[in-house]
Amino acid sequence: GLSDAATDVMIGVKGSVEGATGSAQYGVLCNQIRPRRALYGRDRAMRIYQLADATASTLMMRTRLAGEEYLSHCDMGNRVALLSVRRLLLLGDDGKELLMVKYKQIKNVEVRQVPKPSGF
Repeated sequence: GLSDAATDVMIGVKGSVEGATGSAQYGVLCNQIRPRRALYGRDRAMRIYQLADATASTLMMRTRLAGEEYLSHCDMGNRVALLSVRRLLLLGDDGKELLMVKYKQIKNVEVRQVPKPSGF
């Protein structure tokens, strides 16, 4: 809330001092202390700050999902699924977009827990 607003003001002040050729890249400053808070769903609801969600939301702005409302993400080890309110985007470990699916194209979803190898 308040700390996010203060961060946004400081980013704006720094941007105006540095000018148009500042260190901003993709709308995110490289030396920003923490990513902006994620706002969830169509209602742009605020929740407790979660670094993983904030990072995923920031990453989403660098993809074809930019401008869509962040819903959630799923870290799958060497891949990550970014979920907006309308689409799902699967990214590889190199950040390359592997799959983009609109939810209305999905007929059925099966969710299974992956068994853990013995010894863990």
